[in-house]
Amino acid sequence: MKNNFTDFSGRHYFVTGASSGIGKETAQLLASFGAKVTLTGRNEEKLQKVKENLRGKNHAYYVKDLSEPADDIPQWLKSITKEEGGFDGLVHCAGFNRIRTLVSVKQNSLEEMMQVHFYSASMLVKAFSSSSNNTGNNNSIVLAGSAAALMGSKGQTAYASAKGALISASRVWAMELAPKKIRVNVASFGFIETEMIDDFKNTYPEETVKAIEKRHPLGFGNVHDAANVIVFLLSEASSFVTGQNIVADGGLTINDL
Repeated sequence: MKNNFTDFSGRHYFVTGASSGIGKETAQLLASFGAKVTLTGRNEEKLQKVKENLRGKNHAYYVKDLSEPADDIPQWLKSITKEEGGFDGLVHCAGFNRIRTLVSVKQNSLEEMMQVHFYSASMLVKAFSSSSNNTGNNNSIVLAGSAAALMGSKGQTAYASAKGALISASRVWAMELAPKKIRVNVASFGFIETEMIDDFKNTYPEETVKAIEKRHPLGFGNVHDAANVIVFLLSEASSFVTGQNIVADGGLTINDL
């Protein structure tokens, strides 16, 4: 790859959660920089629209529900590689959040968060690390974390735990995959204006939303803010960065209010 942050020509990336939000924006940004992007998500109609609107040619999409058991992911990704070619990078943005206080937490609510945020991520990283699935050329994995894993926010037992597991495991994966020249990093965000945040706004009183936004010194972020961080971690500009949790939260986690 050329030593240019915005030149991704000839590169190929696999993006989960690509039908909306941060995953969609990341796919669009990568394509605008010349990359080929293979998308995955649960909603085929949305994936098709995203693919049709991507700049360039040869993009693809595959429907997959990553909230389901993950053991088949390595074989699934291998079959995609046979069709689309090897990948230079993996971006895992698929996920959702359900706010539950401790008294309402059950094992299945913990499992559903772990499934999509941690178990599926583990199998995706395992699959990507196979030489049959990656190009062996400055490969990079970026996993979407959350500032929730770094704080003590009420109602976030399941979500924060799943993202915390992801952050911890990413350091292990970075060490294990360094000999293969595969970098692994997490990008942890504060509140980003996505469909998930829209649901939050529609659920909670306006004063609650304003109070949370006030805790972000720079305000809520947008999907382009998040995608910029992810694309940086995929690029040659971050070639000496691995095993890190890059926090982009508008100052949320340093705010002492």
